Amino acid sequence: MSVRMALTRAYVRWRYRARHDLVRTMRLLPARQAPAPVPEDVTRACVVSSVTLLGDRTVVTVAPRRQPPGPHVVYLHGGAYVYAIQEKHWTVIARLVEESGATFHIPLYGLAPASTVDDAYPLIDEVMSRVRAEAGSQPVFLSGDSAGGGLALGQAIRMRDAGDEPVRQILLFSPWTDLMLDDPALLRWHQRDPMLSRDMLIACGELWSGDRDPADPVASPLRADLRGLPPLVTYIGGHDLLLLDACHLHANVRAAGGQSELQVWPSGFHVFMAALSTREAREVMADASRRFAGNGMRSPASSQISGRP
Repeated sequence: MSVRMALTRAYVRWRYRARHDLVRTMRLLPARQAPAPVPEDVTRACVVSSVTLLGDRTVVTVAPRRQPPGPHVVYLHGGAYVYAIQEKHWTVIARLVEESGATFHIPLYGLAPASTVDDAYPLIDEVMSRVRAEAGSQPVFLSGDSAGGGLALGQAIRMRDAGDEPVRQILLFSPWTDLMLDDPALLRWHQRDPMLSRDMLIACGELWSGDRDPADPVASPLRADLRGLPPLVTYIGGHDLLLLDACHLHANVRAAGGQSELQVWPSGFHVFMAALSTREAREVMADASRRFAGNGMRSPASSQISGRP
């Protein structure tokens, strides 16, 4: 573990200590539901544009400035389905755009409690259709972090069920794929995570599932039939509350005959890859960028759990 990672993890534990106070978190929720504007350094480095779809939903596109047309990525941001996109998301996306040459499309989907999972997917369907048309012969990827990782996986399952052309690959960063978080081992594991609160996530998941049971595979895609999906890569930290479900996802996809690679950085916390000042985060960004630029997985033989120091 790098010294900077150790310091960052300690800061994160202090910074997010309030999230373990469920009452306070819910009370302050409205103040966190306005999307952060795209920072000026991102607009200088990349070409940023936006469109409005389905009446009132914004979709932001972040494209490289100096590279020829390349792959396209539909990226779904995290935030426990109740928090809007943050400035750090834009910084990470810009890093991936610059390193990979890919164009990223980011739907700003509605948040709970005003919106639910059933409101999100029509928007993602529309975005996928538009991106397909724009990409032409270029490959299209699905990606997302945390809650957005769950949405990305769910969208891939819906596309399979509809008989749509699959994306080239799915890249997930610390994905939240099961709203229930009911693995008994989590009762011991959750204290390792400096950022997430299991109780807080369960409360958010209940809001996001709406009229559905949170265990419904539409809301918790880990519980869905995982056969016939595009190749999957998952990046996650060893101190992430969601690690156990990431391991289940990896195992279940492979058991269903699919390709899955799980990369675990033992020192990492939830979405540690956003801490770009750390060596570990830069390693994740470099690996993901190579995959976007190289159009997919290294090889089927790499579908295994790999550890990082």
